[in-house]
Amino acid sequence: MLDGLSVLAQGFGLDREQFLKDSEVIVLGTTVVTNTMLEYSGASTGLIATRGFRDIVELRRGYRESLFDIRLEAPYQIVPRQRRLGVTERIDFAGRVVIPLDESDVRAACCA
Repeated sequence: MLDGLSVLAQGFGLDREQFLKDSEVIVLGTTVVTNTMLEYSGASTGLIATRGFRDIVELRRGYRESLFDIRLEAPYQIVPRQRRLGVTERIDFAGRVVIPLDESDVRAACCA
């Protein structure tokens, strides 16, 4: 990383020390998350969703290779169904709270 910063600094005609002094923020992006998703090698995880919608990630309404091909093989479940839990709450299409979040449901789901 330090070598990379030196190369960047040289591109601005600076040494690394001056480059770092002149920089407010440095962001490093990696492929760790992408690789973890592709290799299914991440931590065991759960999903908390609005009650009645825990299967929405499996239904893939946001993206599907072919909307009408019923023979299309389902993708690997990132979060198995038994670790997807529903809680009481509801937000409408405009982001307005219809039913407030029941925090005791969330606490119970976290301890399940």
